[in-house]
Amino acid sequence: MGPRISLGYLAESRVIRWGIPSLLLICGLILLFYRLDQRALYESGEARYPLAVLMMEIRQNWMVPYRRGVVWMNKPPLNMWLIHLAGLIWGGIDEWTARMPSASAALGTVMLTFWWGRRLGGTLFGGLAGFILLTSGQFLIMGRTSYTDQLFAFFFTLSLVTFYAVYNGWWQERAWWLMYVALGLATLAKGPVAVVLCFAVICIYLTLERDLSALGRMRWISGLIIYLAITLPWYLGVLVWYGESPWPGIYDIVWPYQSTKGRLPWYYYGFYLVTFPLSFAPWSLFLPGLPLVWLRYRDEGRRVPPALLFAATWFVLIFMVLSLANAPHRKRPYYVLPILPPASIMVAYVWKYLIPTGRECAQWFHRYLRVICSMLLVLGTAVVIIVAMEGLGLRAAGPIFGVTQPLAPIILTLLPVVLLLALREVRRRRYLQTCAALSVAFFWFWLWAIRFYEPTWDSHRSAQVIGTSLRQLIPKGNEVWLYGLFSDSISFYFGQDIRPLSNLGPLDRRVNEDAPLYFLAEEQAVNDVLARYGDRINACTKFSYSGRKLVLVLLTNRSCSQTGQEQPLSHRQIRSGVQKDILSEARYI
Repeated sequence: MGPRISLGYLAESRVIRWGIPSLLLICGLILLFYRLDQRALYESGEARYPLAVLMMEIRQNWMVPYRRGVVWMNKPPLNMWLIHLAGLIWGGIDEWTARMPSASAALGTVMLTFWWGRRLGGTLFGGLAGFILLTSGQFLIMGRTSYTDQLFAFFFTLSLVTFYAVYNGWWQERAWWLMYVALGLATLAKGPVAVVLCFAVICIYLTLERDLSALGRMRWISGLIIYLAITLPWYLGVLVWYGESPWPGIYDIVWPYQSTKGRLPWYYYGFYLVTFPLSFAPWSLFLPGLPLVWLRYRDEGRRVPPALLFAATWFVLIFMVLSLANAPHRKRPYYVLPILPPASIMVAYVWKYLIPTGRECAQWFHRYLRVICSMLLVLGTAVVIIVAMEGLGLRAAGPIFGVTQPLAPIILTLLPVVLLLALREVRRRRYLQTCAALSVAFFWFWLWAIRFYEPTWDSHRSAQVIGTSLRQLIPKGNEVWLYGLFSDSISFYFGQDIRPLSNLGPLDRRVNEDAPLYFLAEEQAVNDVLARYGDRINACTKFSYSGRKLVLVLLTNRSCSQTGQEQPLSHRQIRSGVQKDILSEARYI
């Protein structure tokens, strides 16, 4: 069994043993599930999973997801299967059922982290670790979306925690099967990358522990059979019965590190150095104190706890793997979800040693403030340099720090000054002034955290308005096309796939046919469409599409009276403001 520690300021009792996990569970249910359906699905990344479920139901094909009218092999289907299951239980696919698997996985990860922490240091320690994870910014936000990343993080965490439990003798040897089941489900959630990362963490940790012989006790043969029994049916099914290759999901393991097309600039290798403090905020404030915990163990002549070494190995390895990816689409703030559980355990250790008793409290607190001020100063200076490169046009990629905002240059100029003042005050042991300066600096970080999280908080009700309006404007069973762009959200709320058009060529033949033709086009392109097809096409209804800051116009080869409007839009009306039709207003809730 791993070493047990105590926070030292509150003894365990029956109330604590039962009260803390109960309180943590109640907080998780409230924060993750309360009003889970209060906002529309995020455009367009979040909507693609429930849309794929709708296409599975329409096609009665539960093996191969479809999107934009073609096979979508970007992600394995476990998340979509669970969304469908939630829809069967709750009576349909909507915002609630689309986010239910992710919210449930997030709650499971919190309770799993609590259990791990309780075995390491008691109920208080585990409750602190679980609460840290639950309230970290990116974890909480992604737990209220339909993305598959939270599901992957849960099964990945379960696999590594199971390894640690069996390796340390908490569970019997036959519990290895749970690790392989978790790896199989993680593979069905996001691909075989789970296996590579899991065994990389295990091998490095056993190397540090000088116990590589433990690899021979992991029951590889039975584990491989379990893993293949879970994953192989789907991979073989899409290859044999549907003729689709699952290679894209497997290729994702190496593609981010060998891509020669669209490589990122060198400074993007530090992408997660900037975004992780925002993703783990506000608890990232305490991670710089981890070296002090290491030093204290060394000064006391004690060995670093194996759990802390395991969590640090888990954290550092995956952080480096994410940072080394050079493909442009492999840098996302929420990719750090699998390393938030070990980060929570590490912060719990920091809290234990930053709240000591006796005279040494002031000494360790002083050392901690010096470390954090110095690290923030380096980070803030790096941010200012990158923003200056943005302003001078020296960066190849688009802006990520919002230098076009009016107050951004002023805030960024003051940031290093504030951090220098904080470092000066901590050296003078003026802790009140130090905390005030740090509060200003972290308020700046929170502003940029909100900027990163903004896409998932935005309501995007306009896509819901357009989709539900189209359902009543267009007779059921007719195809709809979208010219110039694509929207998973509009397709989901419309209830069927709206196929994108990059050019008007495919419509030339269909315009002259008797079959109904409906398509949405951007406002700027409508006049070109009308000039191409003349009186054969009518412009009927305009929609404000705030998610993309566009105006879309519904065009058809039918009379506009069949779509709820008496007359087609004139050229002046097309160029003027959005039409205030009653149907759209009624759906704008």
